[in-house]
Amino acid sequence: MALDNDFYIFGGYDGTNRRNDFFKFNFESNQWTEILPIDNPPPSARDRHTAVVNQRQIYIFGGYDGFNRVDDFHRYNIDTGRWSLQEVTNPEAGPSPRHSHSAVVFNN
Repeated sequence: MALDNDFYIFGGYDGTNRRNDFFKFNFESNQWTEILPIDNPPPSARDRHTAVVNQRQIYIFGGYDGFNRVDDFHRYNIDTGRWSLQEVTNPEAGPSPRHSHSAVVFNN
């Protein structure tokens, strides 16, 4: 996900373990910076999830944790540096747990 002069990457699979690390790459300085949680923990380790950026928020949905497909929905506020779990009021109306899917932002 890219915003301003930064490229963000969350989680993934390193060939041995699923990860929940979070980094940004700044295109002006050509440097990586690890983004550490301030108070709330980041989403659990996973790969094959989707991530989008919208209005200075990064949203993470689903993925695979090595054992199960997950269907949790997380938000990272770029300005405050805080993660939050998005509570869904009608989970039965939403997508089932999944991985290897895609997501886009359309009209905010």
